[in-house]
Amino acid sequence: MKRSVFETNQNLKDAAVLLGVWLRQRGLSQGYGAFNMHIVCMYLTFMVKNRRINLSMSSNQIIRIFWLELGKTDWTADGPSLARESPESNVPSKTVFHSHHEVVFIDVTGFHNLAFKMSWVTYLKVKKEASQAIHLLNKSDSSCFQALFLKSAPFLHQYDNVLCFRQAEVVSRCVQDHATQKQKIDFCGQNVPIFAWLLAPLLEKGLGKRLDHIGINFPPGPRWRLDDPNPTYSLSGEILIGVKLNPGTSLSVIDKGPPPNTPEGSEFREFWGDKCQLRRFKDGSITESVIWADNSLPVEQRRKVVKSIIIHLLDKKLGIQETKYSYVGFQLSQLNQISFAPKRSIEETSIAFHKTFTRLSNELHSLKLPLEIVSVQCVSEIYRFTDPFPPFKAHFNIVDNLCENTQNGFLLKKSSEAMLPPYSPTVDLVVQMSISGKWPDDVNACKRLVAAFYVEISKAFKEKRHKTQVTPEFLVVFRDGFIFRIFLAYSKQIGILKQRVGESGLRQYRDTNESIAIEKKFINLPKLTGALYGLSQQYSAFAPTCVLAKRWISSQLLHETHFPSVVIELLVAHMFLSSQPVEVTMHPLPMFLRFLKTISTTNWNLEPVIVNFNDTLDRNSIADMEKFFSSNRETLPPMVLATPFDPSGVLWTKKSPTIPVLVRLAKLATVSLKILENTLGDNDASSKVMAIFRPPMSVFHLVIRLAPEIATRRHQKLDFQGIVSTKVTSGSYNIPVYNFDPVELYLKDLEAHYSDKAIFFYDQYGGSEIGVLLKPQFLAEVPFKVSSFEGRKLLTEATELKMKPDIDALIEGFKIMGSGIVEDVVLNGHILTTT
Repeated sequence: MKRSVFETNQNLKDAAVLLGVWLRQRGLSQGYGAFNMHIVCMYLTFMVKNRRINLSMSSNQIIRIFWLELGKTDWTADGPSLARESPESNVPSKTVFHSHHEVVFIDVTGFHNLAFKMSWVTYLKVKKEASQAIHLLNKSDSSCFQALFLKSAPFLHQYDNVLCFRQAEVVSRCVQDHATQKQKIDFCGQNVPIFAWLLAPLLEKGLGKRLDHIGINFPPGPRWRLDDPNPTYSLSGEILIGVKLNPGTSLSVIDKGPPPNTPEGSEFREFWGDKCQLRRFKDGSITESVIWADNSLPVEQRRKVVKSIIIHLLDKKLGIQETKYSYVGFQLSQLNQISFAPKRSIEETSIAFHKTFTRLSNELHSLKLPLEIVSVQCVSEIYRFTDPFPPFKAHFNIVDNLCENTQNGFLLKKSSEAMLPPYSPTVDLVVQMSISGKWPDDVNACKRLVAAFYVEISKAFKEKRHKTQVTPEFLVVFRDGFIFRIFLAYSKQIGILKQRVGESGLRQYRDTNESIAIEKKFINLPKLTGALYGLSQQYSAFAPTCVLAKRWISSQLLHETHFPSVVIELLVAHMFLSSQPVEVTMHPLPMFLRFLKTISTTNWNLEPVIVNFNDTLDRNSIADMEKFFSSNRETLPPMVLATPFDPSGVLWTKKSPTIPVLVRLAKLATVSLKILENTLGDNDASSKVMAIFRPPMSVFHLVIRLAPEIATRRHQKLDFQGIVSTKVTSGSYNIPVYNFDPVELYLKDLEAHYSDKAIFFYDQYGGSEIGVLLKPQFLAEVPFKVSSFEGRKLLTEATELKMKPDIDALIEGFKIMGSGIVEDVVLNGHILTTT
């Protein structure tokens, strides 16, 4: 029957091939009980015979109907049948098949179930993917085809938590002790599928509403010669059980059961055992309940509730101890904690900041000024919950031998030789003033008027007992332990900066470096910050994924100059908002794996990155952006990041990242992704995976080692073991030393004076070394010229006068410029020699 249907219809063949690709990219067409190509072709045959597909349809139409039919039917309750129904035949009914099999698809004879090996877990996963495919098709996005057929979705990328079983004796003992005789007979004693069949219903019942769906990834089945006996399907690799969580209910810490003294209540208590207890709730109801954690825990801790439930279920119900398997999901969770302050998390600190920001914003709005304050917007990472090390109250510990308390704040003592105090960052606010025609047309006059406003605001805040510090560029306010920098913006500011008067007296308006910077900070960044903040509230994994991505990129010694943090956030936002092969997860680890895959596989030269916040961009707008990208590719930067606020896509990536950085990062992402996928299932994975955050320094020509006492961000280092005091000390009510990072200042000096000779790499989160890569044009030998003297010396061995790099002088220059900061400069001898 299948041959007769497919032989004369090429479109049907093409549709089958594409559907096979779709399944294989999601790992659903291979392994025990898979939704394989035979089932795909037979179901297409079924739809042709039942006139749901006609032979004149295109392959695209056939695929759409296949997904629609698969999404709305239920093979677990009323499976399809290719057999002809006849009251006189002795063919078993569907009811008989469903009483023996979880998934039913009857063949043409009426006696064979094509899906007899398939579990309800696999079928429901395929059905869900079909519904998701229809959703993507309805969006009519240009990236839809790539998401459906070209992008793969490895198992670890799809699920919030994954259980990894590798010990064959654990599987066999569990089957022996807990499987029924019927299950053993049905599967001919094959332990692997029986084991999975034991786990799936248990997890579904135990997790309840927290669960969206379960996935099972079986190890490859055995192969044998036709004349050899059939081998037993035993555990030769690993069984992966994936858990995809429900975003709305997975963070719940209480399982509210039925009322006591009812059959349902007794069943609930019997299932949970000593974990169950009677609880009275605010609505007056008394029910059987299970309490897994305190209700006041932050999100990062609530994510671990599901892990506690699963560990409890496997231990009490199946006798599998936690040491007998690997739990994938929290191997990188320490990077989303503030390591030097164990009692504080990034989320808790950010929430505390938001409360302080709200109070400060209300105070600013209530000020009586000549011009009304229209809006107060925060543009720092902490507002978006994406700062890996957000400032928190009084984390600085002022010591008398380090700092001097003055009227305007703390100052560092010049004679101090001890460790510098920890880095205290500021939080930037943009305050928009109301429109007025009284602003002067002169730039300097406007700056003086803005400074006058800073003075007035400072006076008002001092009356409220807030410590302030006035500068010509901004106002510093110290409130509740946070250091705010307030920047005033007014409507005429950008226009005045663009204005130029020509020789004829006509006014001309052109972009200048200053006007672009002001527009970027006062207009574009507040809009973008608002959109990214909304995304962090919509997806609980967004901010932690940004933190992981920033820590990873910075650990590769690519600091803000090479790869701006806002670009990282936009890439992660694109990943959450774009057409992905699978849905967004609740946990950051699988999303971080997808981020690495995106970095390693995306061809930035051919693809613009379009971040469609709130679906603001319609099809025509996206098409216009893609057309602009194609027609202007040669003049655009290597990476184009388009948003509703920046359709051209060049605002944030105009200067960086560069092509060499993107190429280098793609290679690093490929290696890092491979390490993670190969080690996450190990019992000691938490220590192994940290290798991706420790780059080799041997690739650099020179390595500048920094003095540890001068590094104010040393507490942000990956291996930092100490604890920074959070105790409020005497006098700490004053404004501390803020934004003081000698290493960053030294790095800027290096880039300003040696950018024509070298590229500098540094981990801004507590790095202790600066990698130096000398540029090829500097390393090359050049003819003897006066213009070539800088940084070079005469090549004495050559027959003609030539110049070569003077590495010794370069090293000495680095040391002199970094006096007190640089401990040593090391030459990688296998790359360079000083001779």
